[in-house]
Amino acid sequence: MLLRADASVQIGYGHFIRTLALADMLKDDFDCTFFTQSLNDFQKEEVRKVCKLVELPADDSKFKVFLDYLTGDEIVFLDNYFYTSDYEKSIKDKGCKLISIGTNDRHYFADAIINYTKLRSADFSAESYTQFCIGLDWTILRKPFYIERQEKKEGIIICIGGTDQYSYSEQFYDSIKREYPHYLVKVIATDRIGVQRIEGFRQKGVDLFLNQTAEQMANLFSKTAIAVVSASGVALEALSQGTEVIAGTYVDNQINIYQALNEDGYIWGIGCFNDLDINERLFASIDSIEKGGHKKGFTAQNTIKKYKGLFSSLCK
Repeated sequence: MLLRADASVQIGYGHFIRTLALADMLKDDFDCTFFTQSLNDFQKEEVRKVCKLVELPADDSKFKVFLDYLTGDEIVFLDNYFYTSDYEKSIKDKGCKLISIGTNDRHYFADAIINYTKLRSADFSAESYTQFCIGLDWTILRKPFYIERQEKKEGIIICIGGTDQYSYSEQFYDSIKREYPHYLVKVIATDRIGVQRIEGFRQKGVDLFLNQTAEQMANLFSKTAIAVVSASGVALEALSQGTEVIAGTYVDNQINIYQALNEDGYIWGIGCFNDLDINERLFASIDSIEKGGHKKGFTAQNTIKKYKGLFSSLCK
């Protein structure tokens, strides 16, 4: 099985983390190889703990290079939103089976589409053979997040993805410390935010946690009262540990999952991070939590059996 996902400042870190989590679920039953570009040392180490690694070029030649690896006997898993319909068709034309993390933005040639939101199969354009794996029960989380830890919860964690290219971490940190100076506020990121930003955090005395493993992330969330996060995989990770989650969006591909989590009462939704009144919404959510407000609990269901069944069905 060949798993394909990239991470960068522009596209974020979530695709990489999710795909590696899937490889970890399936590695005992499938021969997994992870294809990606522009890894740092931490990413390389994390992949090699799980499966084989092939590094791709960082330019557009990566698309053809990956296709050239395919013999037609493989199951291919794609997780990024830049793959086109034509690219999916090229993989299928090789004879491969294909599973894609997808949204309703284009026509799909995949054998299966995975989506965690409230979209329906009728909302997608796809081939007649395509099957749909839709809803929160298809959430791919890393193994430590399937363990519920009973810990005393205090303080606030800010985690706007591994790269947070728009510096919302700094914005929210400054706002929260100004309005709620009594809170211990921690920030989770990766070293992809860059040396200058890392130094800026340290000069402020911020408790900054870089390049955290899944186990370290789960431990941090399990001891935290409030998490301010993007509407993405990290929101589900925080929810799995019983944290009150304040979440919003800053890119379009977060909107569907935001709507699903907000409408179903799992998160304190604050909308688009770029809105002028974002601090007012943030503070209103914190105030409500301080007064004893709670959102619906989310227990991560172990999806290993579901995914093993899905991938095994494509081997027949």
